[in-house]
Amino acid sequence: MEAVLKPQIDKLVRDQTRKILNEQVIPWAFCNTSKGIQVKRFDGKTIYYSGVAFVGSPVEVFWGGYIEPFIEDLVIQSIEQINSEIVNNNLDAKEELTYLKKQLYPSIEKIYTEMQQIDHRLRSNPTNLLQEKVNSKNIHDEIGRMNTFLEQQINMALKKSKSKNPWVKKLISNQYVVGIIVGAILIILALIIEPLWKNYFPPSSQILEQQKEEKPSSSVQTPSPLGGEGWGEGGK
Repeated sequence: MEAVLKPQIDKLVRDQTRKILNEQVIPWAFCNTSKGIQVKRFDGKTIYYSGVAFVGSPVEVFWGGYIEPFIEDLVIQSIEQINSEIVNNNLDAKEELTYLKKQLYPSIEKIYTEMQQIDHRLRSNPTNLLQEKVNSKNIHDEIGRMNTFLEQQINMALKKSKSKNPWVKKLISNQYVVGIIVGAILIILALIIEPLWKNYFPPSSQILEQQKEEKPSSSVQTPSPLGGEGWGEGGK
């Protein structure tokens, strides 16, 4: 089954990968020219080199954890955006996030491959102080670490999704069913509360009836004027 969010995922990953390449990687190709390079680290600090050979400090900065925060942010932001769409549209998290992961794998590789090519060109440049043949840098470990990070983030997102019972999510998304359930709950509560209410707050007619029953008789027997007891006919 194809991911429902395939078009959004493809565009999201493509656009964000291009942004990293254009803003953080490709400018390094001008490191040894008069144009130079001026880029910002993920923390906002500026990196600037101009007309210098790609050895020593530039190489250490380029491969010393410079690009990783951008890739990690790409992974995290992509998962958050797609996860939001999954929740809003009640989609299968496993299907959508698995597809996202498959798209991010080549994205990570593409970024490191571009860095590898720039690194090789700069170190092979005639202006380089090292004139021996230059081999391409092995980027296997870098790609492996970022792929591991990607898998961990995807697995965490899937676990969070599984913690929410899927039938509950589907039930909540169905407004008609929710209306029936709410109505049933209100009826049940009414049946429970009504006798309690009558017990503690009886109607006024019932209160008056009780008062009549409890009120003592106001008639009082008085001695007969003839010395007998009782009313009416006189005593003997």
